[in-house]
Amino acid sequence: MFSSQNVEKVVKTKPIRLLSKTPFPLGPNASRSQRLMAVLFIIIIAGIGTYLLTQSFAASPISAVEPEKGTLSTGATIGSDSMASGGQYVKFGNSVSASDPLIVADGDIACDPAASGFNGGSGSGSSCQELATSNLAISLNPAAVLALGDNVYECGGLSAFQTSYGPSWGRLKSITHPAVGNHEYITGGTVNGVPATDCDATGNAMGYANYFGTAAGSPGHFYYSYDVGSWHMIALDSDCSKAGGCVSGSAQYTWLQNDMKAHPNQCLLAYFHHPLYSRDTSGGTANLAGQPFWQLLYAAGADIVLNGHSHNYQRFAPMNASGGVDNAKGILELVTGAGGANHTPFDVTDTAAQFAANYPSVTPGLNQPVPVAYNNTEFGVLALTLHAHSYDYKFYSITAGGFSDASASSIACHNG
Repeated sequence: MFSSQNVEKVVKTKPIRLLSKTPFPLGPNASRSQRLMAVLFIIIIAGIGTYLLTQSFAASPISAVEPEKGTLSTGATIGSDSMASGGQYVKFGNSVSASDPLIVADGDIACDPAASGFNGGSGSGSSCQELATSNLAISLNPAAVLALGDNVYECGGLSAFQTSYGPSWGRLKSITHPAVGNHEYITGGTVNGVPATDCDATGNAMGYANYFGTAAGSPGHFYYSYDVGSWHMIALDSDCSKAGGCVSGSAQYTWLQNDMKAHPNQCLLAYFHHPLYSRDTSGGTANLAGQPFWQLLYAAGADIVLNGHSHNYQRFAPMNASGGVDNAKGILELVTGAGGANHTPFDVTDTAAQFAANYPSVTPGLNQPVPVAYNNTEFGVLALTLHAHSYDYKFYSITAGGFSDASASSIACHNG
């Protein structure tokens, strides 16, 4: 605290020069009281200035620039120093209000650390791009992440999750709601002639269970539901033999039936690993095991089904559970298996009849329509903005200026 002697010492050392019209003109012979009054005058003026400046900012606060509703700005790039080989990806705006959360979804994501393309986690041009896709997902600032199964290869071992998935998509683990895939249940195998990383010999997907903890459910019960915004979200296990069945009368079927009855007037999204509809011609084929889910979901007025398994992107017209297009009540199926592992081929030129004849093991007894949009050369993520009564979707590629697929306008929910 200053004493009068201290103030006098300061003033004598550095004489105060006020405006010519100050009520306290000072000179070399100014008295101690004049000097004290001058100091008090300066303090008062400074306080008034600070107050006025604060009120000015309060009246006109600085706010963040946000993109237009439903639009994510494009064009910026992020340097390749933290990216997989191949460099840059497009960064998009990420402003989403609390009432309209943006979520991202992807499946078939991270390579086994023993894979030749793993490259210390940086990946190669055609495989192991989990770091690049996760960077893109992070740039969208999602409210939730849906991991659609086969989240790490080759067998979903805990060490593989920690070494490959963890440093990439694991950065979003706290907001991730996973679904289990067939590779999480694999008990062995080799990668590049060496054993796959840390396989669970029990076949109960314990690496997956231990990595995600209670967020994944529990072994034999990897299905659960939750809400994001005003939407009801349902994660299911399409490896039916491991889940105790998927058909009517099974525990999972009954649980799904009861869960949807408890949420009759909400927009509804369900996700599980194996798609009912897919034009994939490799191991990532359509799978009738999920048809009982579809029958329940369609009857309940579900809006969206998300799947992985096919290592590509496919969007179908709104479908019923029997292979028919239904623009009134149909479910939008989006196959989003472009999470980074690698790509698999598909046939999108044949008619449904030709496809069934050419690939009988792929579509046993179920019409496989041609997807409305598709890509199997680029990795990326699917983003959905969930409004109170509608939604928007867009697929983003890690390749600047690459493939994109987006809704032209918001799509109304069936029940919401």
